[in-house]
Amino acid sequence: MTAVSKPRAVTTGDEVLVERMRRGDRDAAQELYLRHFDYVEALLHRLFGGSSILEDALQDTFVTATERISALRDPSKVRAWLTTIAVNRARYYLTRQQRRRWLANFFRADPSPSIEQPNSVELGEIYRALDRVPAGKRLPWMLHRVEGLTLDETAAACGMSRSTVKRRIAAAENRLKRLLDVD
Repeated sequence: MTAVSKPRAVTTGDEVLVERMRRGDRDAAQELYLRHFDYVEALLHRLFGGSSILEDALQDTFVTATERISALRDPSKVRAWLTTIAVNRARYYLTRQQRRRWLANFFRADPSPSIEQPNSVELGEIYRALDRVPAGKRLPWMLHRVEGLTLDETAAACGMSRSTVKRRIAAAENRLKRLLDVD
């Protein structure tokens, strides 16, 4: 008597989903979205904290990916590609947020910014300090130190050279240490 093997669950790889999306398959786009949603959401959450712009950046990331799926050169690297798109959307929203804050402070009679009380004072202090680090330094720092991307992966996601990423990470760390009064 021969043993009957249990059927294996077939999972569609990212490469197959990308090819189906390129042919206009909406189900493939939905599957790719569901597969990578948690990762992209967590990435953006760590970049923005509990900011209200997180959902906009998250939605923009997947809309941009769907619109530009034909530009993806290596379908096996969807996650890295989505990371790059998410970082670019985050950079856009952070820059826009900083401009609005600057304008608000410029026209405010009292130049001291109001600070909302976070649930966790320590975490709130960290996010407030991160908020004061320019986006061009904050993003590489978050991707490398928090997300654990290598310097090369961070450089690719940010569209910068490796040496520029290293300088910006060091600058962000120095600024954070000063802001948090850490030796």
